[in-house]
Amino acid sequence: MQRYTLLRINSINTLASKFFVEKNLYDKSYDEQLEVLKTNNFIHPGSWSKLLNKLEINSIDIIPNFELLQNKWKDTFYPNENLNYLETIHKQIEHYKPDVIFIYAGAFTDSFPRFMRNDIKKKFPFVKIITGLWGDHLLGSSYRENFSDLDFIFTNCIPLKKEFEKRGLKAFHLGNAFDPYVISDFKNYNKKRFKKKYDSIFSGESGYNKFDHIERFHFLKFLMHNTNLTVFAEEHETNKSIYAKFKNFNRINIIKILGKISETNLKNIMNMSDNFRFKRILNEAILSKKDNLFLKDNFKNEKSLKNLYPDRVNSLTYSIKDYYDNIKFSKITINIHREDPTDIGNIRVFEVTGLNSFLLTDKAKELKDYFKEGKHFIGYKDANDCVDKMNYFLKNEKERIEISNFASEHCLRYHTVKNRCEFVDEILSKQL
Repeated sequence: MQRYTLLRINSINTLASKFFVEKNLYDKSYDEQLEVLKTNNFIHPGSWSKLLNKLEINSIDIIPNFELLQNKWKDTFYPNENLNYLETIHKQIEHYKPDVIFIYAGAFTDSFPRFMRNDIKKKFPFVKIITGLWGDHLLGSSYRENFSDLDFIFTNCIPLKKEFEKRGLKAFHLGNAFDPYVISDFKNYNKKRFKKKYDSIFSGESGYNKFDHIERFHFLKFLMHNTNLTVFAEEHETNKSIYAKFKNFNRINIIKILGKISETNLKNIMNMSDNFRFKRILNEAILSKKDNLFLKDNFKNEKSLKNLYPDRVNSLTYSIKDYYDNIKFSKITINIHREDPTDIGNIRVFEVTGLNSFLLTDKAKELKDYFKEGKHFIGYKDANDCVDKMNYFLKNEKERIEISNFASEHCLRYHTVKNRCEFVDEILSKQL
């Protein structure tokens, strides 16, 4: 018997649209499309709802910022209604009648930002708790402005929990986690020892054209020059078409012009509009009044890593198994956190250790809440130190393997999605 219903609102990156084309998913049913996205970890973590369902929770996923899937949902359940972006989310809340709305990470800004969450409990009185997990870069506005509508929040690390509590917001430390369960035969897969074909890899955002990953880009550029590092990266190449440049130029200038209007008046205009895209521009204008870093071009004279090192920079893989394989094929996996004091224990920390690869990472001291430096991973201080330690552990295989084995055992015992789901259920059950 299901004890309560949880609606998780998630976000998805642009790779999903390419994946839909490659796998020819357009003609699949809504449930089939959703399942494919979960099993390939586009909806992260992919096994979240499956594990919560085993705990007798009716867990449902929606992805408002993925138009293809949302249109399929509307065609399936409400084919005769012309619903806009926000109306579709409201219709989904009304349709599933969740006791809990759980907003997952980037969905707080990409899918269901604060200005769209007004009066949810008044509109839908069956909703008892609004919460979520936050551990991303916070742009412009304050924690209270972004999260004061929540009953409480889960955080990626303890320092962020303390940041919320300083501002009078109730928070619980959850942490990121490894998801082995997204692989159907994960027990056999995790035990399998892969023949290593890469000395070292980095997989993730390279930082190119990303305002919150500037230092990461230059760090990777240094490693590429001084080692044989292989990179699997999503690089945000600026569209060179005249139309795209003109469109972006207009967007930035509209934001700058709107930024001259008082915040109060901008919010009043936002409340009067039903147009989601216009609301987003107004919201960016409000954010730019406090932090306009995301409007600046920090890569004007920089080439992408792919352009600089075409033989060693690969596209990110679509399949979660391919991504996991890359980690298991590598002797050393490099991890680089964002330039954010509350980005501690990012997802790669748990994936690399869980997959029995060797983790070489920054923020070593800060990871003490999850792993022990020297026993479960090795930390580096700067780019030169990273290169030195890469060279050392490539030569000292026995030491490298011993650390990887200890890390994998520890991660699989304490830091899986199953562990996190059990904790979420424990908190929610007490609060309902």
